[in-house]
Amino acid sequence: MVRTRSTQHKMVKKPADVMEEETFQNVGAHSTNTESKQASGIRKSGYCMLRKGQFPCKVMDVSTSKTGKHGSAKVHVTGVDIFTGQKYEELFMSSKDVECPKITRHDYTAIMFREADDFYDYGTIAVLNDQNLVIRLRVEKSNKSYQNLLDADFENKCYSVKTIKFGDQEKLESIKEE
Repeated sequence: MVRTRSTQHKMVKKPADVMEEETFQNVGAHSTNTESKQASGIRKSGYCMLRKGQFPCKVMDVSTSKTGKHGSAKVHVTGVDIFTGQKYEELFMSSKDVECPKITRHDYTAIMFREADDFYDYGTIAVLNDQNLVIRLRVEKSNKSYQNLLDADFENKCYSVKTIKFGDQEKLESIKEE
């Protein structure tokens, strides 16, 4: 027999063969694409999820406060969203676990670019992956590589592009001539 407490703080006997095994799983929007890291382990130029785990951000600044008389040390993190460029700040207890995104980078060969027009306010670049499958990526006009794509000569030159990916979102980081 195993003794457990009920909500009324009385000892209740429960047979050992009736005990159930507990399972735990992450249930966030990005649960399979993140890993936990202690807040005191966050470093500048790393990545973490800010605003209660909603936005994958590149860490721009980290500062740690000292332990107070009645509290624990705090970690102040400032980061920039890797997809929108929006700046976020958050304060964590240094011993708290923080979700950090699993960021992947890819190199592709660019094959064509369709610039923004009156109907679309973004451009589209077609790239080849390692399996020679065509992938189309959205490129916002505000992206720093957008002007380079407009100037590129896809008919006579070969270009490679670097992207950053988190979950199902992928963003063009740079383009260069091969």
